[in-house]
Amino acid sequence: MNETVHSQNEQLEIAMSALQKTLGEKDSILKLVAHDLRTPVASIPTMVEIIMTEENEDQKKEYLEMIKSACNSSLTLISEIMATADISTSNIEKEPTLLNEFITDCAAILDLKVKEKNQQLTVHYLEQDISVPLNPEKMKRVVFNLVTNSVKFSKRDTAISLSLSVKENHAIIEITDEGIGIPEKLLPEIFNISKSGKRKGTEGEKSYGLGLNICKKIVEAHSGKISLISKEGKGSTFTVALPLS
Repeated sequence: MNETVHSQNEQLEIAMSALQKTLGEKDSILKLVAHDLRTPVASIPTMVEIIMTEENEDQKKEYLEMIKSACNSSLTLISEIMATADISTSNIEKEPTLLNEFITDCAAILDLKVKEKNQQLTVHYLEQDISVPLNPEKMKRVVFNLVTNSVKFSKRDTAISLSLSVKENHAIIEITDEGIGIPEKLLPEIFNISKSGKRKGTEGEKSYGLGLNICKKIVEAHSGKISLISKEGKGSTFTVALPLS
């Protein structure tokens, strides 16, 4: 009976710890929303009032572009927040997916993104394609987020590598860049929702601090692992390991 009670207590502690972590993440998201949505939303009424009295058409157009940018920024943040609430092991429906073919589809879209900064995306495929159980839509979000992250934090005319391999019954996806890297003090929090982990890209690109947290949740919902090796000023390598069965 003592062993049973001890086991139940351990399970309860684990459940409580998980609950506290979830509540902490939700609290962080609410603070992030209050901070990052307030500025663009608050600016829209002011700009509308100016437009209503402005006679210069070029000036009106400039303010309309600012409103459009503020709305797009807010919608992007809302989409990121909704994505964090839509990830769990229970709602990840996996299907057998050819890995080389899957990455080819991802790379075709991402190639346009890297060209925005005149960067080069190189893909290293498996010699022989293999089938991996995954949710293509969710896992595409992981690959897109990681490569887009590399684009954001790398300068123009640099290279990004997307490599596939198999190791210890896991499919490995690696994204390596020549970017600005991540300061050592930020590494422990890089996959968490944290204001301190938010940085602007090399050309001022905005970051909401949610993308890597979403990647981690999706990978773990696939019973996989995501890890990072980074050196400030040298670049970063993100590794995703997915079980083959």
